[in-house]
Amino acid sequence: MTMDREQIIERAKEMHRLKYQEKLSLQKIGDKYGLSRERVRQIIAKYERVFLRREQLERGELRVVVMGDLYGLVPSRVWQFIRLTSLQSYPVQSFIERVDLRDVMNYPNVGVQTIKALLTIFEKAGYDVSHLWTTRNWQ
Repeated sequence: MTMDREQIIERAKEMHRLKYQEKLSLQKIGDKYGLSRERVRQIIAKYERVFLRREQLERGELRVVVMGDLYGLVPSRVWQFIRLTSLQSYPVQSFIERVDLRDVMNYPNVGVQTIKALLTIFEKAGYDVSHLWTTRNWQ
């Protein structure tokens, strides 16, 4: 049986709940889903690293202070740019104030859609990027 993306996320969320709220062992969770405890650990780890962080961002519960905090939240193209330019420890506010997004677009595989995704995440994290949206009419 092939699961779609939403089903995969829901299963991971349920596994996370079973581990932390029901206090079940990885083995017991694995037995329930027909998976090894290592596979359950991997699924829960990815849920925490990516999906849980996205949910927290949507609810305004996730603090994004430095660019490295964007790991798992931004498209892989954006993360590659951050990593390749060694911006992981660079403050987000400084990035917003100082970096020209046209320069960012000079990096491979970074285009308008990537910039829009980055600005949207900054907004969800509580940063004012209205001046960046209007600078180049990214909308």
